[in-house]
Amino acid sequence: MTEPEIQRWLVMRFAEELGVPESAIDLKAHVSRLALDSVRLLSIAGELEDALGAVLPTEALWDCASLEALASVAHRQQRGGPGTA
Repeated sequence: MTEPEIQRWLVMRFAEELGVPESAIDLKAHVSRLALDSVRLLSIAGELEDALGAVLPTEALWDCASLEALASVAHRQQRGGPGTA
């Protein structure tokens, strides 16, 4: 997946999980402001890992400043680029 595709996927899944329209999800908002508990957040991360065929560092879920940043980390992990595990 490209980084923009990952961003769209994250917006879709967060909107679905929160029961809000996709337009209500701000890619630049801090992940913690999206009001998902850790179990649901880990579930989404697992789905993303399955979709990408890559493992995301668990700390990325809490350390990333936004969904935009999380998409960037996920894209790098997928490609096996710098900063990957």
